[in-house]
Amino acid sequence: ARSSSNSPRSPSIRLLQCPFQPLPTAGFRFKQREEALRCAEESVRLNPGYALGWRTRGALLRDLGRHEEGLDCYDRALAIDPDDPVTLQNRRNALEALGRPVTQSPKASPARSGK
Repeated sequence: ARSSSNSPRSPSIRLLQCPFQPLPTAGFRFKQREEALRCAEESVRLNPGYALGWRTRGALLRDLGRHEEGLDCYDRALAIDPDDPVTLQNRRNALEALGRPVTQSPKASPARSGK
């Protein structure tokens, strides 16, 4: 089930008010990606339970060649919404880019472990 934190009433709706959001990020120039990344970072700062914000941040980091950081974001998104097919595919792509086995499961996170 999707988290209610993805609803339009969420404080993270500000992510969607950024000039370069929501995804896709393909075709952005470097400066635009950096600005969009700042928007995504603000979104998850305001609402750490916003799966789309984490997924967007991961995709932007990927586009900037920061695959390890992107992978961490996908893991955070999957801790909130473990069945999201786009995040699962993005995570597989990040693992491939890092030369890691695609079967590697997401790291245990506070949201998944209940800590």
